[in-house]
Amino acid sequence: MAGSPDAGFRFKTLLVLFVLVTLLYSAYGIFNPDNIGNTDLDAVTDYSPDNATLSEQNFSEDYDYDTEDSQNFIDMLFGFGDFMTFGAIDEYWARTFLTTVTTICLIGIGFIIYLFIRDWIPFIG
Repeated sequence: MAGSPDAGFRFKTLLVLFVLVTLLYSAYGIFNPDNIGNTDLDAVTDYSPDNATLSEQNFSEDYDYDTEDSQNFIDMLFGFGDFMTFGAIDEYWARTFLTTVTTICLIGIGFIIYLFIRDWIPFIG
């Protein structure tokens, strides 16, 4: 394996960029209002045995309960793209800034990985 004098710098830069992108997407995933969900203020909060509205629900064996929340492949792709581009942020400039920063970081990570691979392949560079 060939070595280069700036390999330590590249490795540290790769780690910093990876941690930065991970922190950005982790914070977005945690604080995304779509993932938190809206609280229903009219929901029943009385769970006492006297409250009959909770026990009167009829669960049918013929009804397919999985169809309401199931996603098809296209919904999954758009959901992933929406997450990758910070889709729940309504402010245009904040969303553009975050998307630009993460794109630059991901391009930097890809270029640094390319530089590592270039050093491993003989007769190149």
